[in-house]
Amino acid sequence: METRSTCPYCGVGCGVVIEHDGRQITGVRGDPEHPANFGRLCTKGSTLHLTATPIVMQTRRLLHPMANGQPLSWDEANTQIAEKLLAIRQQHGPDAIGFYISGQLLTEDYHAFNKLARAVIGTNNIDSNSRLCMSSAVVGYKQSLGADAPPCSYEDLDHADCVFITGANPAWAHPILFRRLEDAKAKRPQMKIIVADPRRTESAEFADLHLQILPGTDVALCHGLLHAMIWEGWVDAAFIAQHTSGFDELKALVRDMPPREAARICGITEQQLLQAAEWFATSPATLSLYCQGLNQSSSGTAKNTALINLHLAAAQIGRPGAGPFSLTGQPNAMGGRESGGMASLLPGHRDPNKAEDRAEIARLWGVDALPANPGKTAVELFQAAERGEIKALWIVCTNPAQSLPEQALVRRALERCELVIVQEAFADTATCAFADYLLPAATWGEKEGTVTNSERRISRVRAAVLPPGEARADWRIARDVAHAMGAAFSGSTPEQLWLEHREATRGRDLDITGLSYALLDQQGPQQWPFPEHASTGAARLYEDRRFATPDGLARFIAKPYAAPLSRPDARRPWSLTTGRLRDQWHGMSRSGVVPRLFGHEGTPALALNPQDMSRRGLAEGDYARVSSVHGAVVLQLRGDDAVAPMQASLPMHWGAEFLGIGVNEVTQPGFCPDSKQPELKFSAVAIEKLALPWRISGAAWSEPGRRGRLRALLSAFDYAHCVPVAGPEGREGWSFEAASSQPPSAELVKQLAAALGLDGTVGLLRYADAGRGRSRLLRLSADGKAVDSLLLVGEAGVAAWLLPLWREGQPVAPFGRQLLAPHPQGPANATPRSPQVCNCLDVSEARIREHLVGCAGSESERLASLQGALRCGTQCGSCLPTLRRLVTQIKPEELVT
Repeated sequence: METRSTCPYCGVGCGVVIEHDGRQITGVRGDPEHPANFGRLCTKGSTLHLTATPIVMQTRRLLHPMANGQPLSWDEANTQIAEKLLAIRQQHGPDAIGFYISGQLLTEDYHAFNKLARAVIGTNNIDSNSRLCMSSAVVGYKQSLGADAPPCSYEDLDHADCVFITGANPAWAHPILFRRLEDAKAKRPQMKIIVADPRRTESAEFADLHLQILPGTDVALCHGLLHAMIWEGWVDAAFIAQHTSGFDELKALVRDMPPREAARICGITEQQLLQAAEWFATSPATLSLYCQGLNQSSSGTAKNTALINLHLAAAQIGRPGAGPFSLTGQPNAMGGRESGGMASLLPGHRDPNKAEDRAEIARLWGVDALPANPGKTAVELFQAAERGEIKALWIVCTNPAQSLPEQALVRRALERCELVIVQEAFADTATCAFADYLLPAATWGEKEGTVTNSERRISRVRAAVLPPGEARADWRIARDVAHAMGAAFSGSTPEQLWLEHREATRGRDLDITGLSYALLDQQGPQQWPFPEHASTGAARLYEDRRFATPDGLARFIAKPYAAPLSRPDARRPWSLTTGRLRDQWHGMSRSGVVPRLFGHEGTPALALNPQDMSRRGLAEGDYARVSSVHGAVVLQLRGDDAVAPMQASLPMHWGAEFLGIGVNEVTQPGFCPDSKQPELKFSAVAIEKLALPWRISGAAWSEPGRRGRLRALLSAFDYAHCVPVAGPEGREGWSFEAASSQPPSAELVKQLAAALGLDGTVGLLRYADAGRGRSRLLRLSADGKAVDSLLLVGEAGVAAWLLPLWREGQPVAPFGRQLLAPHPQGPANATPRSPQVCNCLDVSEARIREHLVGCAGSESERLASLQGALRCGTQCGSCLPTLRRLVTQIKPEELVT
């Protein structure tokens, strides 16, 4: 059987076709009829079915309600939670309760929790993890254009003559959209692509011009570009006069930011800045794509409005191929913004600070009034909990113990709360450990509702199978607790809740009163606005050049450049930025259950410029303590030419689920004053090399409870990580790697051995050298042909060849006594495992290099030959940027000789 639905990862909003037998999801493929992806899927989307395998259901899913580790019925859970919430409200008031929800919820779920918080509890303390992603974009659109409405569509890529990518790496973060950009460039090679990014990312490699600016200097860049546009006469004076306001004030501000000064601040050349200004302003149509590099900043809103200023000055908006296009990071961050699922919003793009807006929603919801007190946003919510002001936190479909900055404060906040409710699909997120109540939620493939993607397109989400165990839809959990509190709560199906949400949009800029579940089912995904009696949605906004402000004029916003809050100094001289891995997503609660997705980059690492490493006596694979004023984390080092000098780059995904201490231990909680979005993208850090000569390596195939037992030991070492591994014939296992300044104690080795299934004596092979502190434990498979689990303790590299022997299921017979020899040599041709490049077909870099060395022709011919021979880059296309780089780097043998 097949069921059409929508991918639950990024904001591109790709359509998927779920293959299933009615009980279990067995496969997934792209929906060829969905206008967001036309059948394409990235590595994450194409492996969605692997997040719903029997082993995931058995070992990773939360299946039953739990109270302090003990199972209970739903009726008991609802009653107890209701009683505790009522008691806290009675004693401390409604604002002692807070809700922290998620951009992965469906619009119907958002609507239910919004009503529970504001209409039942009586608090505006409801915020979303979208605060960490998109709130600066929201405020930027509202300040400049009058409404939180991205004015563009994906089809604008097909019409743009210049694409300006800033603060984003869509090659990895929005890969299906990037495929569309690649196609557009192939059809129209004259298209200009500019990328502004501190790193030379895969997106930057594809650009005609890479502005490798210093982190945090985006406002200075935009002001310098605007100064050049004004000086050269590249602005549209008629558009400015007729359709905007505030230009004179902005012109006066950027007068003090000439291109030479802006280039100096940004760390680029004046010529690069002038070239970018010319292409941006004079191209017939310029489209900007931007994301967290602008948003996650103490100047996040200023960065957004500075970019929009450029579009307004050059009239690059409201027509095909032109406009500022914010790319959303989560699958329904847009739906959450539409339904008012943040402290600073109400449904239908209303404002909770306006009495008339509160009154309208109160009338629609059938209550006397909504609360007037301002709600606390994400960082503020946890800061208040740490101070003891918030007594109860209900956390839904998000993992703040991994994703929020200043993790030490987050842990203190969760520990201090009287009541922590965690509503989650996966049982082993970092936040689950702090829960008084764990509520099992349905997830992708099990839910009904809608989501809205980056281009304002609403898609249906459909259930293919029933939720496992006692898991329930998120909206239903909220409704049932409201009923247990004695509240009237309308809406007993997702469609009924959606119809209430739809009514809140009537007459608003996002009016969807012309849509229905039936229309979406019959005609497919639709863009808003789609008012009653409309026949189609709007592909782009402001084509009439009237904006969503009271007077219809767009606003130029004049805000000066300000440096990041955390500034490098002699004690912390490095600038740390965070980013994404190609095959992972956010905190890896979902993508992290798929071992195959760890093939490309499987372990945590801090990337530094190789020249910096050489100057400071650092080497590939060294361990270092990375510290900011907020905390410290130990990581391995990796050289990367894409990172500029005195900068450091760290993937955002690694939390305490995989690493002893998560990476957000060191990130910045300071936030933009307008959007309240924290500055996760910049921290000043010190990097100190550590001497950790003792290495501990363990590996075993998966079984229920194993991951939890291994994870409990991560903090026992100076450094440790535990990651899933894909084995032969679909097997899944765990690899545990640790490093220590001293030999681990016998008791610690015993605990680790037990966690790996290496306790007891039956079938166990053992080697120990007490004098050198070395030991080796191996258990062979039942037939004695392969290694089933192993533990190595000793100096770095000793017997390391046993790990690939285990991972690949190779026969052990050829190695005989070497398995336990004091100085095992292993295979004569043993080489380190080559990095995976193509996840879809498991093609390694070594195989690609081997082919390219013997392949002559132009770069396009060599790429085609590579794809024809190995098929890499022919499926999802996520590896294409890497393939193009390798084609350029690796010369044919005939040219080398």
